[in-house]
Order: sequence, then C-alpha cells, then structure tokens
Amino acid sequence: MTLPNPRLVVKKDKATKEPPPDWCLPTFHQAIVELEEKWGKTPLRSKCAHEDDCPETPEDLRAAAEAELRKLGAVPPAYVLPLDVYTAGRNLRSEFSDGTPEEKAAIILAGINRAREEGATTLTEHLIHRTKKNYGRQIGTTRPASTAQDPTVADVLIAQMIFSGLETGEITDITHGATHYLDRVSQDFMRQKSIAANAENPEVELVPSGEDVYLSWTEGGDYLTWVGHIPNVRPTRLFLFRRMRELRPDTDDAADLKRKKVKLRAEIREAGLKAIRGTNRAPAPWDSCAEDADAAAALRAGVMVGGATLAFGAAIGLAVGVIASRTPTIRRPRRA
Repeated sequence: MTLPNPRLVVKKDKATKEPPPDWCLPTFHQAIVELEEKWGKTPLRSKCAHEDDCPETPEDLRAAAEAELRKLGAVPPAYVLPLDVYTAGRNLRSEFSDGTPEEKAAIILAGINRAREEGATTLTEHLIHRTKKNYGRQIGTTRPASTAQDPTVADVLIAQMIFSGLETGEITDITHGATHYLDRVSQDFMRQKSIAANAENPEVELVPSGEDVYLSWTEGGDYLTWVGHIPNVRPTRLFLFRRMRELRPDTDDAADLKRKKVKLRAEIREAGLKAIRGTNRAPAPWDSCAEDADAAAALRAGVMVGGATLAFGAAIGLAVGVIASRTPTIRRPRRA
C-alpha cells in the first residue's frame, strides 16, 4: 500500500526560489472574476431569501430563476437551467459568498464530492431537507449545508461553469476530493456572540470555536483530514477536509504499516491545526508564475457572459459550454 501524499507544505524550488509551477492561476479564475464583475450584484430574488425554510419548491424556484436569467440576457433564449446548478448557486451564496474565485469553486466541488460520497444521485437531493424537500438553513444531516439565501446571477453562472467543466473534463477538482469545509473566522464570531448572549447563564452550551470544530472533526472515526494548501484558498476562512480512510490502521495491516498510518495522520492533523491558526502558510500561489500574465489575458479575451454562449477561455483552447437540456450528473471530478 502506498500512503497518500498530503501536500502538507509547499516548498519553493531550490534553484529558482519560486513556488512550483502547479501553483499557478487555475483556468477558471479569470472567468469567475468576469462573471462577478458583471453579474455579482444582480440577485435572483424569491420569497425564501434569508428564511429558514423556503415556502416554494426547488423546481418552482428553478423555473423562476431560469425565466429571470433569460429576461436579463445572461443566458441564451433556449437555455434550460438544471436544478442542480440552481441548487449549487444557492449553496454558494448561503455558505461562502465573498470568497476568492478558487474558494467559490471549492464550495461547489466539495458539495458535489460529498453528495456522491454519501450516495445521493443529485446535488439537490443531498442539499434539500430530508423530509420537507425544500431549501433553507443548515440543520445537521437533515439539511447538511445552507441553501437559505437567493443566489445572484453570477452564483448560478459560476455553478453552471463548474458543472459543465466537470462534464467535459476541462475543469478539475482543485480540492483534492474535499467533502467538508469550515470557516474558522465565522465560527469564532458565532462563538463570541454565544458567549456575550449567555454571559449570565454559564450552564448554556456555547457554540464551539473554529479550532474546537477542527479538533472534533479530525479526531473521530470518519477520518476527516486536511486536504493541504490550495492556491488562493485561505485556510483560516475556508478549511477543506476529506475522509482519508486509507489512513485507517486496519486490523490486517502489519505493525509497521499501522505505525506509519498513525504517524502520518498525526502529522497532517498538526500541520492542519497550524494552518487553521494561520501559522502554516503556503507561498504566494501564482504571483511568480511566468505564464500568468499571458494566461490571464487569454482568459479575459475569451470570457463571454451573455449572448449566444457561456463559453470561456476559448483563446487558450478551453471551451466549456452550457449543458442546456439535461441535469448534470454527480460524477467523480478528476484530481488537479
């Protein structure tokens, strides 16, 4: 058995003193920037914005959003909005609306990964309420992530781009298979609010801190483990985990292999703890890539938001079109 490479640290090349070349700008980076600039402040409003539970069905909301996208000219007249794409847009807006392009993509990718891992046939099936079958706030495993907020046009178009790119193989899973995520800053903020609200009632169980959640998740039998540094993804804001069951010391493992697995898991856990505290930092992800300026310019030239296509990056041979007539499948994204 080969133990996984956790990519705990990213060392600069000894000769050039620069980050390795795979720490360059992802192909979709500039496309997301362009979509946010054009459509990031245009909401697709419904009756369930910011409510715990949406009074309308996911299909009703999808159809209304589709009509609005066509009316705004953000998509071709014949475009059909897949339900999973709309769900992913709501999830992105509700969970992490102000992140970097890579963080936005990571939210969608992690949702797809977890839905597939937990046996859901679609992302929507995974994210809606188990019994009410509607969108709303996160409720444990009953609704594993929030879909309470209405998306913007950009949120939906970003989701469509990710789904389409996964279908064509032009977008890879930059999260290394992440299924869970944690925003330490938001978690710590909620803890401070709970402390202030219960200052006179010490018996109330307080909201755990981000570090508390990290320690709880990484010490359990699920083998949730840090995926390592990812370019332009801030561990203190979006910390990504996946279930690395290959680190489980099975009963039939030889003693030496058991020790190696336990040691490696402990090393990853300690490195992740430093990262979520902000003390284990990777080099600047793509500041020093020689090809960055040319790639960014090519992407910028190839971006089209509206009109006849949502294709992007055509100038460098990357064309991810809209899948207009069928629901995207939950398939295994390729590793970056």
